[in-house]
Amino acid sequence: MQRAVLSCLIVATVTLMAAPALAVEDIEWTSTTPASGEVEGDELRIDGPGTHQVVTLTEPDIRGDSYAVEGTVRYEDVAGTAYLEMWSFFADGGAFFSRTLDVEGSMAALEGDSDARRFSLPFLLNGASGPERIEINLVLPEGGTVWIGALELQGFGPSTDWWTERQAAAIGATSGILAGLSGAAIGFLGGRARNRRLVEGLLVGGVTVGGGLLVVGLAGLVAHQPRHVWYPVGLVGIILVVVYGMLIPTMRRNYAAAELHRITALDA
Repeated sequence: MQRAVLSCLIVATVTLMAAPALAVEDIEWTSTTPASGEVEGDELRIDGPGTHQVVTLTEPDIRGDSYAVEGTVRYEDVAGTAYLEMWSFFADGGAFFSRTLDVEGSMAALEGDSDARRFSLPFLLNGASGPERIEINLVLPEGGTVWIGALELQGFGPSTDWWTERQAAAIGATSGILAGLSGAAIGFLGGRARNRRLVEGLLVGGVTVGGGLLVVGLAGLVAHQPRHVWYPVGLVGIILVVVYGMLIPTMRRNYAAAELHRITALDA
């Protein structure tokens, strides 16, 4: 059990080393001519409904496994659901897009009014070569005014997330099932004062594993990993440490009472 916990800690320590951005290209409106809109200071202003082409990047220097166009955006009186989009065109004729259509975060849609906020248009290459051309557009279905700040094209190495959201769900489900089965065994055997060694082993092992999971969760939080990385393991760790830790003295008293009852019955 101690070896398993130690292995988890080693993995967490190794994955703390985050890969930096591999390439950066800045798009400043003071030096780059936009495809539409008007430049106001260091921002690009675009008005009116329609699909507005913002800028085209030819033969971008993408060296990593993924890339993203990032920047700031603010807007007023945006009706309907507007969004920024990035089209990536590849040598084999393929074309793919990323759009800011999420409910919140850096990929949230543009609706109503907003002060300047960050946005991100990411794309994962999945082993393919970088695109020949990238086009950034602003789509305003029902009009409004949008100001877009300077843009950054960044290439990144492999994902620095310790595990994906799907893997996190599997970790949480597996941990929950094992904890449930262990708890059922403890409740059944401990309630009948049977197999004391097994029950105490499950309790101590649960606290040990929970402590290891809690350390991994805290390490993920300190390392600024996304919520799906640190939350499931941290939650299961807290539950195991608290619940199993409280059960240890309770079960010991239960076994002691059962032993006393057995001795009393023999003496009678």
